Amino acid sequence: MVPSPMLAHRLDTAVEVLQHLDRPIVVVSGDDDGNGYSEPTAMRQYLLDRNVVAETIAADPRGFSTAATVANVAARFDLRGDPVVFVSTDYHLPRILMLAKGRGLNAFGVASRGRYEFLQHYVRREEVARVKDWTQLNLRRIKRGVSLAAKAALRPPVVAAWRGLAIWRRLGAPQQRYLAFVRAHRRLPVRRDPQTLSDKMFSVIGRASYSRYERYVDKYAVRELIAEQLGSQYSAPLLAVFDDADRFDPANTPYGSIVKPSHLSGAVERFHRDQDPEDLRRTLRGWLRRNYAEETGEIQYRDIPPRIVVETDISRGGPMLSYSCFVFRGKIEAVYVHDQADGSWQFDRDHQYLQYSVLRQRNWPPLPRPEWFGELREHTERLCRVFEFEFVRLDWFGVPDRFYFNEFTFTPKQNVFTVSPASEDLRLGALVDLDRI
Repeated sequence: MVPSPMLAHRLDTAVEVLQHLDRPIVVVSGDDDGNGYSEPTAMRQYLLDRNVVAETIAADPRGFSTAATVANVAARFDLRGDPVVFVSTDYHLPRILMLAKGRGLNAFGVASRGRYEFLQHYVRREEVARVKDWTQLNLRRIKRGVSLAAKAALRPPVVAAWRGLAIWRRLGAPQQRYLAFVRAHRRLPVRRDPQTLSDKMFSVIGRASYSRYERYVDKYAVRELIAEQLGSQYSAPLLAVFDDADRFDPANTPYGSIVKPSHLSGAVERFHRDQDPEDLRRTLRGWLRRNYAEETGEIQYRDIPPRIVVETDISRGGPMLSYSCFVFRGKIEAVYVHDQADGSWQFDRDHQYLQYSVLRQRNWPPLPRPEWFGELREHTERLCRVFEFEFVRLDWFGVPDRFYFNEFTFTPKQNVFTVSPASEDLRLGALVDLDRI
């Protein structure tokens, strides 16, 4: 029993995915026609021939349709939020993911490689099936008065893959990052000789060379660097720094003050009037115990002393924008701006709207160029040239009359992000020499 070329391509892709996951379970689902040919059996043997461990393969011989596979697998597996990777052809994945997410699954999709005869026939058939399944999915929601996603919280969710594979497992940071890339791009990352910015940056996270950036990502130590290069007025005024949560003093901490850890990324609290100081201390204790390098693989955070930094509220209760500058060899290529609500914009170094996207943005309502933008650009590019950064995202906070340094980020979003169109992803990738990172 030999799988068809299309099915073999899916299985080859699945084997590649499996190399990046820790002890997954693989579900091979298909049709057993009762006449001597069984798709699940052929799929299982194909995987065994490629050194996939037999105990990890589970067969579903009654996968007559995507909906049937959903029902069959639901009775066998209790996923409860575990990641599920679906491997199928690109035109089939949207329907699989629609059904899986409708069931509340933490679903990812990877498109198999290959070119096939009669492709337009398959695509047209898939479009009809997608409409049918979408209609049935939403009719059930209406009739039962509850969404399938909510219902999934009451019973084990379902895995669906028509003649495909579902791979799931509770994952560590490297596997989670790998699946995040898959979800964002619907393809596997290029490991050998990557060319695009997306692939290049994904390939370097965790490199030992990143340890040289420790001083720049330390939220306390970097203040001295900024003071040396630009002056202390470009950092938010420091109120306190300590390594014991019990030293947080609410009596001498103004309301609105910003509290953040020196050794983490994305963690921040604003001390407000109605906040219980002991609740905040519990949060600080949790921060001080965390090892961000172990959690994420971002090695530049490994040896930063855990400290709590308390800074003045630079917004003074007014509007404040965050300016994230993507800098390549000392030159800004993109500036991503977002506010404290849901506004977001992308500009080039001259504050003109970008014709491509590095992160999702609305570019609405129109955002005027602040008077100090030229100075922000000058300081950004000067810092990156002085420190000889190949690639970095430098973040600033902007208030109506001035701007303040926020942080250096060498692995934005753990280096999982999309650039569109693809031509710009390739152009930006050419600006990065991986040997210089």
